[in-house]
Amino acid sequence: MWWYNFSRCLTFPVPDACIRKEDAEAKQAWREKVAICFVVFLASAFFVGIFGFIPVLLCQERTVYTLDAVQERTTENWIVIKGTVYDVTGLFERHPTGPA
Repeated sequence: MWWYNFSRCLTFPVPDACIRKEDAEAKQAWREKVAICFVVFLASAFFVGIFGFIPVLLCQERTVYTLDAVQERTTENWIVIKGTVYDVTGLFERHPTGPA
């Protein structure tokens, strides 16, 4: 009975007149197919979220540079602010005064 109620609640915006089936059982079967598709979609979204996005957020690789390693890179335009290394190569082309 809970599946019947679930499928009816999920498809409540669709009136029976819009479902082109002859009898009530066929219309309920259509509603249950829509409910199954909805459940499969939710399960897929859940698993994509678990295995697709959470590792990207939690498993970020961090490269640690020493101050000497940053100073050795004379061809790149890197600066260090509070322990974070920033690549400012694109900033020099966009800066109002132009490249030095």
